[in-house]
Amino acid sequence: VDRQVKLRGNRVDLQDLELRISSIEGMPMCVAVPYYREGLCTDVIAYYEGEMCVDAARARCAENLPHYMIPSSFVRISKFPKNSAGKIDHRALAEIIRIGEIF
Repeated sequence: VDRQVKLRGNRVDLQDLELRISSIEGMPMCVAVPYYREGLCTDVIAYYEGEMCVDAARARCAENLPHYMIPSSFVRISKFPKNSAGKIDHRALAEIIRIGEIF
């Protein structure tokens, strides 16, 4: 499945974004989830494991990523939800966004 989105006029591969954020010290695991408004991807939410606070995570990403790749929101999570196959459940993460816990 292609996980590319157009964000701020640039094509962004969410898998590449996850790898780049996960390479930052203090953020060992990251999942990037697109947020859609009226059918268009307007934002990317970064869920991450680690001890780093959200403000520090945003600052570290600003140091290591181009401005257009920096997620709009960061959510520190203690444990990622898993589906029945044992993989990270992106739908469960996206549901948190839909019910308004982030924005």
